[in-house]
Amino acid sequence: MLVLAGLPAWLMAYSSHEQDKVVSGLFDSLGWPTNGSCVEFGYKGEGDSNSQLFRERHQWSCLLMDGSDRSIKMSPTHLQVKKEFITSENIAQLFHKYRVPTTVDYVSIDLDSTDIWILRTLLESEFRPRVVTIEYNSNYPAGRPICFPNPAWEQLNNETAFWDSRGHYSGSSASAIEAAARER
Repeated sequence: MLVLAGLPAWLMAYSSHEQDKVVSGLFDSLGWPTNGSCVEFGYKGEGDSNSQLFRERHQWSCLLMDGSDRSIKMSPTHLQVKKEFITSENIAQLFHKYRVPTTVDYVSIDLDSTDIWILRTLLESEFRPRVVTIEYNSNYPAGRPICFPNPAWEQLNNETAFWDSRGHYSGSSASAIEAAARER
């Protein structure tokens, strides 16, 4: 994990935990693309968006997707959020459908459940994001590779198939995500 210090004070964070500041710092180090592109899925609206900074301040072209009618209805009309139920089985197809560049600059994964399986599938595909952020569950102990089951492999009952608002059984541990990223 990389911790960045000394980010510009003017940089306003739109994302819920200032991921956009960290990603901005990464692009300060890696070099900013001239025609930036990003994909954010699990989009929850303006003011809690990991891509808003890049769309508004850097005029990036960003694909926004969410499976919830509520997220779509709450979004400003100019954004055209795509309603898609994203799975490990359809992520590459969705990238093709919406003509995402194979070298997309930034991908934000925040689905509160099967994020790790979508990351693995994405990294196995022809798509090569320069930077990826993925939500992890901090309730899982450090050093333990724990993750939500992949519904493509295991039939889930209603009790385990939905996000637990207390955050206990959702997503993946940071260790599991790190292991998945290192596999690729």
